[in-house]
Amino acid sequence: MVMAVAATDRVIRIFVHTKDGFTPAVNLEGHEDWIRCLAFDSVEVSSNAQDTLTLASGSQDGYIRLWVFKPKAETTSKQTGLDDALAAFEASLGDFAEGEEGGKRISNRSHVLAVRSNDGSMKQFTITFDALLVGHENHVTALSWRHIPKSGSGSTSPPTLLSSSTDASLILWSPTDSPTSIWVNRQRFGDVIGAKAGGFVGALWNSTGDEVLGWGWNGCWRRWRCTKDEAGKETWAEVPAITGHNEPVKGLAWDPNGDYIITSSLDQTTRIFGPWRRLADDGIIETWHELARPQIHGYDLIAPEFINSLRFVSVGDEKVARVFDAPRGFVHTLTGLGVTTVHNESEVSIDK
Repeated sequence: MVMAVAATDRVIRIFVHTKDGFTPAVNLEGHEDWIRCLAFDSVEVSSNAQDTLTLASGSQDGYIRLWVFKPKAETTSKQTGLDDALAAFEASLGDFAEGEEGGKRISNRSHVLAVRSNDGSMKQFTITFDALLVGHENHVTALSWRHIPKSGSGSTSPPTLLSSSTDASLILWSPTDSPTSIWVNRQRFGDVIGAKAGGFVGALWNSTGDEVLGWGWNGCWRRWRCTKDEAGKETWAEVPAITGHNEPVKGLAWDPNGDYIITSSLDQTTRIFGPWRRLADDGIIETWHELARPQIHGYDLIAPEFINSLRFVSVGDEKVARVFDAPRGFVHTLTGLGVTTVHNESEVSIDK
């Protein structure tokens, strides 16, 4: 068992589990700024000689580094010439005594770990720097490996890494099919130009690996879904995501007809939530979503109250009440989503 820890000193510390607990083994260096996130892929290191483990690290320097854990290859006994002698000497630096655990650094790119397996035997693994992923223009905030449930024949999908950044983008990374296996940017989501509202705080996959979700500093979520054609080509499209306040809610009111609600919060916004009704094969589906955000204020908002279905008043922390009328765009949203039907057009304000 291994554990990776990183902080503001730009160093990744690898610990191995021993009989005395977790013991420091090796340090991985290379990032030029604080390390914000670490993620191991889903393949577990076991006694199988073919097992490998990949660690991804993301930093405020805008780069992602991949580190590969592999079983240590046996060195050959027949080595001649100066180059072979140097190679043998470097390899000997990674040799461990009987029962010794921990880690050693044998070059700038290679380290050796000695780990005790479940059956009590000692296994040696090398850690090498594998790839540098360049694509984000600002801090990398989160990393997540794609998990695809394996069928009986095993999964043939390439490993895919999701990254989020304060440049307001999410990126999917995976290796090419060529022998060199270069990691490339497969898909990019979010706002490509500029850092909007502070970008993304984090991102993750759903349990089946066909959806990507990202969340930002203002509490909003964005969600993308993958579909495949008969040839297996992936197509990504944005779909509705979870929304809501990111600070305590202080007030709530139903509209006079009981069709939707309005809330106010210390996040200095008022929001309207209602049902989206649509036809499906088995009848009508109803799910609730955020329909509008009619007020974004500079003070905390304490309480809203409807005057009628298309007019409300809100009270802020500065002890001022403000009245808002619904624009025609909001009315079209209500009718288009099947929330309600507006009969009195005179209550609607001009287009905005």
